[in-house]
Amino acid sequence: MHRIGVIGLGAMGTHMVRQFVQDSRFRVAAVWDANAERGRQLREEFPDVVVTNDAQSLMARDDVDLVYIATPPSSHVSYCHLALDHGKRILCEKPLSTDRAAAHELVQRVQAGKISCAVNFLFGLSPMVRAIETALQSGAVGDVVSVEVRMHFPKWPREWQKAADWLNGRVEGGFVREVFSHYAFLIDRVCGPLSVESRHVDRGQAAAEAGISAVMKSGDRPVRFIGAAGGAAPELIEWTLYGTRRSYRIRDWFMLQSSDGGDWTDVAYAGVDETPRPLDELARMMQGERHLLADFAAGLRAQEIIESLVG
Repeated sequence: MHRIGVIGLGAMGTHMVRQFVQDSRFRVAAVWDANAERGRQLREEFPDVVVTNDAQSLMARDDVDLVYIATPPSSHVSYCHLALDHGKRILCEKPLSTDRAAAHELVQRVQAGKISCAVNFLFGLSPMVRAIETALQSGAVGDVVSVEVRMHFPKWPREWQKAADWLNGRVEGGFVREVFSHYAFLIDRVCGPLSVESRHVDRGQAAAEAGISAVMKSGDRPVRFIGAAGGAAPELIEWTLYGTRRSYRIRDWFMLQSSDGGDWTDVAYAGVDETPRPLDELARMMQGERHLLADFAAGLRAQEIIESLVG
């Protein structure tokens, strides 16, 4: 059984606690949040979970094998180092950090120590992504012409995120860090590392960005990104890879479509019934086996693009 400590009990931290509790391979040994009320609320739902007085106490526990870090981004690096000081493995929420230099040092430490650590990017496990990778490798796509990402949020932060006020801050928040980071990772994975050619950020009256337009490159392939918050329209998240033979797009996170020049059609991607679950892959990482989770180096590459866009 893998024994887990959880730092941060916001929406994601609490969600992951529930996932761990339902899986017999894991036990939540201890949790902590800077907001003591969140710890009390969690104890009401899970009376057997220990709520520690501080992060240091959690990290020092002998019954914690891995620390899941679900705090705001600027605190990730310090908590990661604290976990490493105590010999713990790590699963960290994205983005890896907001400080590129600090993140570089962290990744170097992890790589030098050959420590099992991962960043929680959902596209690392997606059967849609495996289907796109297969199409690229088989030649079904042909040559990649370009990649395009479009996003619109009628309100930011979204309603279910309103308790996390840092999401509207300039230092840690914004939809580029919170949402586009997943797509930066996705492009890096299927096309290769990104670099920023040009960008324009509109902050309006908000601390976080109200809009962005950017041109990037993945190798010699252009990557265009446009996003905005505000306005009477439904939420839109769309990623498109244009190929000379066939193009693919992902809409609203989980809908995969393709086109050979005609209308977009839904793709029943292979392996959908065998989709790896995050906890399956985490268990493999804990056991020293090959896994599909994103390592810290991939997290750093995504972070560098995010900070180049909005930092």
